[in-house]
Amino acid sequence: LRRQQSSILIQLRTGHVALAKHLNRIKKNDNPNCPHCRLRGRNELETVRHFILDCPSYSRERFRMQRELGRDASSLKILLGDEKGVKTLLRYIGQTRRLEKSFGDV
Repeated sequence: LRRQQSSILIQLRTGHVALAKHLNRIKKNDNPNCPHCRLRGRNELETVRHFILDCPSYSRERFRMQRELGRDASSLKILLGDEKGVKTLLRYIGQTRRLEKSFGDV
């Protein structure tokens, strides 16, 4: 893995990543809810789990991940810990462009 990818992975594993819930906790964001879900009138905390597994805004990217990993695509343990899962997750993150502001192209 490149250094940038390792950093993303560590931040996702610890929850200290540039998503609304963490940014709110460290006083860098006023709202801990997912910005995409807020636009749809939903109050969903933007956690690592929400970003990777639940946010409807990334359903197309998530579908690609599920096609590649099958049932394993719904397991954070596999996505964050298994070699194939990590590679697939990093591709997903790049496709969503959600962390681009912090990390550039993934």
